[in-house]
Amino acid sequence: DQIPTVANEFQALVCWMDHKELVPGNKYFLQHRSKLIRTIVKEIDYQLDVNSLEKTPTDSVKLNEVVKVTLKTASPLVFDSFEKNKGTGSAILIDETSNSTVGAVMIL
Repeated sequence: DQIPTVANEFQALVCWMDHKELVPGNKYFLQHRSKLIRTIVKEIDYQLDVNSLEKTPTDSVKLNEVVKVTLKTASPLVFDSFEKNKGTGSAILIDETSNSTVGAVMIL
């Protein structure tokens, strides 16, 4: 069962690293290994409190918050879960206009 997943929609934990809030519907570039893919944040499932691991519903994400999201890519992505393979289970989100890194992604 070592075959990677191929999908254009998946769930991930994101550590948000931008002063501008993350809201569902925002578009970004997802850089996964050397591939850059247009991506939309389809929905935010919950915010994860890093101290208590409590899951709380949220509609937007502020700087340094960790959230579980559903991402949808413009083309299929070949990946593993972060738990199985950190190299192919991680990515970054890049702002389309400023080209700055706005999120660290761990694919679930």
